[in-house]
Amino acid sequence: MSKENQRWGDRLTITQGDLISQQVEAIVNPTDNNLRSYGLCSKIHHAAGEALRDATRQIEWLETSQAKITKGYQIPASYIIHTCAPVWDKTNSQISSKQLAKCYRNCLRLAAENQIHSLAFPCISTGLRGFPKDWAAKIALTEVLTFLQNNSLPWRIIFVCREQDDLEQYQTP
Repeated sequence: MSKENQRWGDRLTITQGDLISQQVEAIVNPTDNNLRSYGLCSKIHHAAGEALRDATRQIEWLETSQAKITKGYQIPASYIIHTCAPVWDKTNSQISSKQLAKCYRNCLRLAAENQIHSLAFPCISTGLRGFPKDWAAKIALTEVLTFLQNNSLPWRIIFVCREQDDLEQYQTP
């Protein structure tokens, strides 16, 4: 099931499905500072195999919003961009929001620097990290659309929503 908005043409797709199986050059792995496996991160590590665990051990630590790239190993994507997803702080939503926006910018910058033409994002920080889904979707779309307007790479970006309610947040104007 895929929903495209004509304003974005072929460059942006919003779909419901499995991030790991996307036919793209890179996927984004939302993780914690230690690159530990939890939630989607755990599934990505399991699918990519032991070589990914070794590679993330070499990275050791990510500051919140920082992004690093590894090979994709045993998944269809050639690369995985790991970003330390922020935790929602309802008492300081401005800082949390800025950190989430920076996650997207850092992932996009890293993709462009590595000449990645297609990139798939999950809904970053909406699971265990606690961001309100509508808030996170607005930040994600704002950052990606701004980046697409000013950069030629990555050429194609896919938001892969696991749940129907996530998908609906990305489709709401």
